[in-house]
Amino acid sequence: MDQKIFLDYMNARLDDMLRDTDRLMRFESLLEKPEETEAALDCVLKLAQDMGMRTGKTPRGDAGYAEIGDGSETVGILVHVDVVGIGDRSKWHHPPFELTRKDGMLWGRGVVDDKGAVIMSLYAMKALLDLNIPLKKNIRLIVGTSEESEWTDMQ
Repeated sequence: MDQKIFLDYMNARLDDMLRDTDRLMRFESLLEKPEETEAALDCVLKLAQDMGMRTGKTPRGDAGYAEIGDGSETVGILVHVDVVGIGDRSKWHHPPFELTRKDGMLWGRGVVDDKGAVIMSLYAMKALLDLNIPLKKNIRLIVGTSEESEWTDMQ
């Protein structure tokens, strides 16, 4: 695959990726808010389904996956939708639970760890689908909900 084609695809969808990152960041997916964390997971799985990916969720609802490709082997990508607390809200210069773009930077709780990575991974997988890149393996995005606390979702 030509790297330029892939990069052009991703760059053309930057606004969509930022919109979906903002949507995911608006969930206050903290340890003390399990309903918000599960809603964040459901948001990711719905987005993946809408992109044409196979999805699933554990019986406990504490982890899920989005998958593309075919083959007997699987490449796993681990991500999570939970975040650490925000501490003193008055010390935040931007709203913690929404994406803020300022001076070429992205701000908000989870933009780097790990909600931004969740969305970027989904879009990279979508690029492989849309660009008809043949895959000899499955690519599975494994989405956890308690990496920032007890990490009970990946047991």
